Amino acid sequence: MPRAIIVEPDVSIRSLQRMILRMHTDADDIVEKDSAAEALEVFSDEDFDFAMLDISRPADELREFLHVSRKKQRTPVIAFTTGKISRVTLQMLVDDHVFAVFPKPFELDELVESVRAGVAAAKAGKLHPKFYGFLQKLHGDGD
Repeated sequence: MPRAIIVEPDVSIRSLQRMILRMHTDADDIVEKDSAAEALEVFSDEDFDFAMLDISRPADELREFLHVSRKKQRTPVIAFTTGKISRVTLQMLVDDHVFAVFPKPFELDELVESVRAGVAAAKAGKLHPKFYGFLQKLHGDGD
């Protein structure tokens, strides 16, 4: 049974993310948390196949969440940000192999494509950063 975790303070965005995960990953067990600190309580001890994470408020808990994801979980993490992203946060995402990053508001088709690619990469055991969304646009690879 695929398990996913959503870390997002906005209830409406969490609902949309839950719908996307259910439709495109077959996840039927989805844990929802408001913050990385709350999520760490379960993420460190339980197994998850996929994660969606709001990174708008970078903190030590965010770094720990990503570290646990890379070292223990080895799950695809799709991150969302509001506004500008600092170079420090961007480097942290690269270092921790975040699979994809999207600015809010995000493009739904790009997000769905990224979810599918993340699941496929995890199943193939080749989970490397894909960097869909604004990171492609930042480097001139997207429209």
